[in-house]
Amino acid sequence: MASDVNMFSSEFPEWETIVQELSKVEGVILILGTSNSGKFLLARDIAKAALNYGETISIVDADPATAEIGPICCMATGRIQADQSSLTQIKPDEVCFAGNVSVSYNPALYVSQVNQLVNVSRSIPSKTVVIASSDFLRGANAVNLNQSLIETIRPDAILALQRNSEIDRITSLYHNVPEMKTINALVPFGLRTSINTQNRERQILQFNRLFDTSELFELPMEKLRFAGTWMGQAEMVPPHILKFISTTLGTSAYYAEIDNGHLGVVIGSAKPKENGLTSLQEQLRYKEITLTPAKQLKHLLVGLLDQHGRFLSVGKIDSIDFRARILRVRTALRTSSAVRILRFGTVQVDVKGKIVGALHLGDV
Repeated sequence: MASDVNMFSSEFPEWETIVQELSKVEGVILILGTSNSGKFLLARDIAKAALNYGETISIVDADPATAEIGPICCMATGRIQADQSSLTQIKPDEVCFAGNVSVSYNPALYVSQVNQLVNVSRSIPSKTVVIASSDFLRGANAVNLNQSLIETIRPDAILALQRNSEIDRITSLYHNVPEMKTINALVPFGLRTSINTQNRERQILQFNRLFDTSELFELPMEKLRFAGTWMGQAEMVPPHILKFISTTLGTSAYYAEIDNGHLGVVIGSAKPKENGLTSLQEQLRYKEITLTPAKQLKHLLVGLLDQHGRFLSVGKIDSIDFRARILRVRTALRTSSAVRILRFGTVQVDVKGKIVGALHLGDV
């Protein structure tokens, strides 16, 4: 077993001191950085250096847009091995379906899932390197999200990879916290400043790879539980109520549920008539009404989970037969027998692997 971390050499000389320092940190290391700042490269370097001490190293990939360890639109954790030169070679210990390439659509879910993955790695136990999402770092909401993440996972060290001082607003609160080592580092000059086009092309390739060998399964809705949606939380309304909703709105109503003062309705493509929603609220007196156009469900990503909530695969809704209560989902799974929970995502992906729609929290 090697005993000197200097036996490991980073491809970026300016990282040598940082790698040496962080490889000796016990516990959790959080890496923050914008797109193409080198977060994954640095995480690999820290892990490889720490392996020289014979430690077990878990990587938490908390960037669903890059998705080095798990599928795209997911976050995952796994233990890196000495013979693995890339994080893509890591076998996941746990995967969480985020449902979008951006964490800004559901910040609370993002923090909860990262915390879940960190707890999995802590239970091994192992030194843990967390690579945070890069798409939401600027602005007041981003500051709040990332500080909430820090307060939740309580890292032993925070590394901010910066080109200027874009992450200072997030990390400044923790500079004087004794139990958190805070380090600022410049992005190496050798890393290009923007590869947005390449990132989009990479996402398309990942989606295509995900569904290249997919099969279409019919899933009975009565055998499923649903998450991330109003659907499946209550019984379907009777046909005469559905007809009344359709008449009042002036558009087709395919499906509806009433749950604790909330009415959710799947409607057709026609826009509801003027004052139709107001009239419906006045007559039915529900506190909240959600109208979900059926076209928003087409090609919508879903996470397929087993009865214990463990991730099985990513799927894509092909169609829903509301009368027969059958969901048709395309997925790379070879069998759907273990699927018991569907977690709805917030992006629609077409047959070419391109994101063609993004929903907001509460749309479905």
